[in-house]
Amino acid sequence: MKHFESPAAAAALSRWEGDPATLLHLATSGNAVYQFLDGETPRILRLTDVAYRTPEAQRAEIEFLRHLETCGVRVAVPVPSRDGHFVETFGDHTACVFAWAPGVRVTPESPHWDHAFVSAWGRSLGAIHAAARSYHGPRRWHWREEGFLADAYELLPRDDDAVRAEFAEVVERLAALPRSAASYGMTHADFGPQNFHWDPQLGITAFDFGNCCSHAFVHDVVVATSVLWRLPDRDRWRDALIGGYREHMELDDAAWAERRTFLRLRMLYVYLSRLRKFGPDPDPDQRDVLHRIRAMIKSDPGWP
Repeated sequence: MKHFESPAAAAALSRWEGDPATLLHLATSGNAVYQFLDGETPRILRLTDVAYRTPEAQRAEIEFLRHLETCGVRVAVPVPSRDGHFVETFGDHTACVFAWAPGVRVTPESPHWDHAFVSAWGRSLGAIHAAARSYHGPRRWHWREEGFLADAYELLPRDDDAVRAEFAEVVERLAALPRSAASYGMTHADFGPQNFHWDPQLGITAFDFGNCCSHAFVHDVVVATSVLWRLPDRDRWRDALIGGYREHMELDDAAWAERRTFLRLRMLYVYLSRLRKFGPDPDPDQRDVLHRIRAMIKSDPGWP
């Protein structure tokens, strides 16, 4: 993905209130992400190549976030520019600014990782889906139209009949599921601990909705539980997460019956993303990564 140097970040920040001297590059993946200070208030600046996400797609994301906020969901809210725009365009890229999410990232090794935290994780996801049912603003793509999945047959090696057949089967099974406003709508699409912060007093604040799209709500639940896959007592943590989720939403029976198919889709998505990232001539380390992910695709997950 494109990395934007600091002059581009400073130029973008000039459209908002903030001190360019405080810009700190945090990460570059689908977007380039910076932290900065507006007075004493930390905020996030995100730069995105329009070839990756169009301005229209970003505006739809912003509208969904604003809807979630009005529904009482704790999210890192978008911050308008001086001209009142949530998305500013600079030639071949766009810029957005978001509030900093209070709290900390929690990993399984953290002292915060307990039943209360995992339940709150599920509760936050359930609140997002409950709010999504009343969202009538501009939509992002349906899951099958997402870049990596839409380009799957171009990205997958032409001689890899097994994975190409796996992809075709997974898409066919999931496309056949019934859709209703109760089970299908706008989803976060990557609701793991890397994309929210936890404060014991405030709860969870969600951020990074850059992959949000229309999908079965169960897919979001499966992506969340996939984080627990290799942990001791994974059934305990899964039950805590789903218990929290059910405080706002029930799991759709037909979609939940396909939960392992959704997990297979997730593994295919990760594989496709690495194929795109590494390109047609991966180095030995990258080939090893691809080999390990491919092996996971062809194994029976057997869980959740």
